Amino acid sequence: MYELFDSGALLRFRIEHLFNQARHIARNNGLESGPADGVTPGNVHQVVLPLGPHLIASLRPRDAFDTIAVPVIETLN
Repeated sequence: MYELFDSGALLRFRIEHLFNQARHIARNNGLESGPADGVTPGNVHQVVLPLGPHLIASLRPRDAFDTIAVPVIETLN
């Protein structure tokens, strides 16, 4: 177990698990949120969910895994 922790594999597994769990919840129940600055989830192209300092989940019409530029990460954080 210590080897998994020290290598980061346990953290990666947990983050991927949380991502898949959030995607499953959003797919089955939809998003419920009040408007923020007049914008509702139904009027946006994507919803960004921070999962950690270097990982986000983005809900949008198509599934994808991608990287984003450091300035974008800093803006989202």
